[in-house]
Amino acid sequence: MPQDSNLILNEGDSLHIAVSAENMDELGKIFIQSKHPARKVVIFGGSRVGVLTASGLQKRGIKVKVIEPNPVRCQELATQLEKVDILQGEGTDRAYLLEQGISSADAFVAASDNEEINILSALLAKTLGVHRVMVVINKPGYIRLAKAIGIDVAAIPTILAANKIIHFALHGGAISASLIVGQQLEAIEFVTSEQAVIVNKNVADAGFPKEAKVVAIVHNETVFIPPEDKIIKAGDHVVIVTPPESVQAIEKLFK
Repeated sequence: MPQDSNLILNEGDSLHIAVSAENMDELGKIFIQSKHPARKVVIFGGSRVGVLTASGLQKRGIKVKVIEPNPVRCQELATQLEKVDILQGEGTDRAYLLEQGISSADAFVAASDNEEINILSALLAKTLGVHRVMVVINKPGYIRLAKAIGIDVAAIPTILAANKIIHFALHGGAISASLIVGQQLEAIEFVTSEQAVIVNKNVADAGFPKEAKVVAIVHNETVFIPPEDKIIKAGDHVVIVTPPESVQAIEKLFK
């Protein structure tokens, strides 16, 4: 959808915004629900997603606890996350969660490899007073269920635009991709080759399908958002949001 300055946002609307990493915190202030930012976060599950989340939060100065049922995995996590509290326990054990002070946590993330357990543990955390709960799932059909029972955020790592989680080669020159808006759109990152037909052209004249939107260009580690007047150079990373049926036409521009 083209940018519309007259568009009215309503409660519950989902926005997908292109923003440089250093501006993420400023952007978050626009949407923040509480006057008090999270200071204590509990993560259930020592999965790859759980580890990435814990590490990222810890680097931001957030106090993090990770609850993991498997004792062997707990030992591995203790080595990987030296500044994070690693606890062995079950995310669906009410007494155990209360014992660990779950009620005083600002946020709870259920990120184990069992999505049904994730939903149950997140719901339990919500009933125990955690203001914001997030569940990691792999089945798109669970998103509506999770939100219907009061879970704030249901995340699907395999289709979210989270480059640390989903780096894979997909379409020709694409190095990462994600599905958004209920899989109706794709956000794809391409690297421009020296032979690409779009080299030395600006975005408007590059021949992108009209239904596609170039949302960002990274040139020599500098991010250009929006990039309308930018000349595309060889080696540039170009992030495009497009319907799946236009991907093939876009691929040809980067070959």
